[in-house]
Amino acid sequence: MNLEEIKENWEEDNPTTAEIISLKDKKRVASPIQKISTNLIMEIIGYAISGILLATYMVLSEEREPISQTLFVILSFIGCINIALYLVRAIKVYLSIKKINLTDPNSLKKFCFNFNVSLEMYKAYNNTMMPVAIFLGASIGSHNLFDHFYADYISNGFTPQFLLIMLIVFLIVLAAAYFLTWLAAHWFYGKHIKSIEELTNDLYS
Repeated sequence: MNLEEIKENWEEDNPTTAEIISLKDKKRVASPIQKISTNLIMEIIGYAISGILLATYMVLSEEREPISQTLFVILSFIGCINIALYLVRAIKVYLSIKKINLTDPNSLKKFCFNFNVSLEMYKAYNNTMMPVAIFLGASIGSHNLFDHFYADYISNGFTPQFLLIMLIVFLIVLAAAYFLTWLAAHWFYGKHIKSIEELTNDLYS
């Protein structure tokens, strides 16, 4: 085998150029990408505002009774840290959208793969944060909620009614967290990334 044959075989196994899509197909693919980008930037802004408001409220809010105050500070701290971590990840994903080459199907496929990984992380993040957000909202709505709850527990102990109420609340919170996370992920991102994948596969199957 001579040098030219080796070169030809290498280029067949390791193509250096990708198929180029037409301008019409580029516009078709650009539409769902733009929707993902818009939804992501709006969510980033929303989370940033929420983090600022939560941190401000945590500092300026009036003192609660001991248990409620301790749990409120812990939940608020967890919320602020998780919002910050989410924003870092979301901004990285948003910046990666700007690097997509719409005329290169390999670039689109790489984006779809990376975004699906980020979407699974998004679901996991929201599934864990939703209960925290719900209990934090309850703490903000009723300043001494946890102290009243604890006082009731001290008075009545672990009665069957108490355990049943706790189980029902726990299941409702989990169900709400899972459903809302799935709905947000599908509506704002999932259906658009699926559209990009289908278009790419149709064009280059």
